[in-house]
Amino acid sequence: MLVPIKGHGKEFEAYRTLFIHEYEMDLVRNHKLNDYDAHEKAVNIIDSSFLAEAGKNNNVLYRIVKSLEGTQHNVGYIWILSSAKDNTAFIMDFYILPEYRKQRLGTEALTELFYQLAQNGNTAITLRVDPDNLAAHNLYKKVGFAVTGINMARKLNSAAF
Repeated sequence: MLVPIKGHGKEFEAYRTLFIHEYEMDLVRNHKLNDYDAHEKAVNIIDSSFLAEAGKNNNVLYRIVKSLEGTQHNVGYIWILSSAKDNTAFIMDFYILPEYRKQRLGTEALTELFYQLAQNGNTAITLRVDPDNLAAHNLYKKVGFAVTGINMARKLNSAAF
């Protein structure tokens, strides 16, 4: 079950802390930012998307809730950026908590997300995946995503020319 989270309160703060840490690591590893710049960028992205006025209409954060052995558990998060202009959605972040991985919960959550987005008039969904995250690649292929391109980056240094 996907439960929307408002951009405030303890549920949001738990996700915000997790996102900042995970995104910092991605920025350092894949974009070669230093720790300070990675932290600043991660904080800016999450805060401007949910806590600033501009983010209110098109960013939605969901908690993934699953009943396990009769008890409701928060098993992860999905952050969606929607575009009403072209009826599409972009998965900004999809995270299953480590202790709940390899239980088919990612497949269940994405299937429910696809259904909800289609019911709301969305016609397509896209995402970016870490090139080293083979488990995510496999999950996304399994639920019907296709590779549409490859992101590449290069640092520029004017002294090198």
